[in-house]
Amino acid sequence: MALSCSSLAQIKKVGSAFLLRVKYFKGETIKLRTVNSVEGMKNGNQPLKINVPILIKVLNVSQGISTLSLAAGPATANGKKFNAPVQQALIKVDSRNASTGGPSNLNLGATYPQAPIKIGQTWTSKTAVNLGGSPSTMTAVYKFLGVKKVGKAQVAALSMHVSGAAQGTGTMHLSTADGTIQDCNLRLKLMIGSGNPIAFSSIVKRIH
Repeated sequence: MALSCSSLAQIKKVGSAFLLRVKYFKGETIKLRTVNSVEGMKNGNQPLKINVPILIKVLNVSQGISTLSLAAGPATANGKKFNAPVQQALIKVDSRNASTGGPSNLNLGATYPQAPIKIGQTWTSKTAVNLGGSPSTMTAVYKFLGVKKVGKAQVAALSMHVSGAAQGTGTMHLSTADGTIQDCNLRLKLMIGSGNPIAFSSIVKRIH
């Protein structure tokens, strides 16, 4: 039976729409690989590419709330290590992948809509961010594009339009089995202070 129709699936069809939810399991680990680049910045004669591994550990799941530890780093730039500490965060999210006010109060990827959503429909999510020491807000408008196969995995496909502290577009794939992120591709312009916008791209891929 297809995952989107299975009672165990977290992204499943409900009538003519799809319900998007996420389910983490205590003891689970999720490994992501990110490749980031800034337009115009180079390392010698090569375009500057910053690689940041991300490790997410599920510490606890209780009454629908998942407690996750996140470690980002150590980062490398064109294969050479950055002299920067690993960034740590403790996150609490509900079944919509929305922050519930944990110690770090961060969002981990998209926050899913409350009600089932049809192909082509949109929803909006706002995230507090701090860019260059200046608190601000990013608003993401997500569009549900449907369910498809990518390789051997069945995924829900989203597009997004970002505004506020960052402006741009992107795509994201979510596992229909558990609702976790499989990959994400973003092209943004970061608005930091009163300077010119910085063009930035980021590719995120789950590797485990």
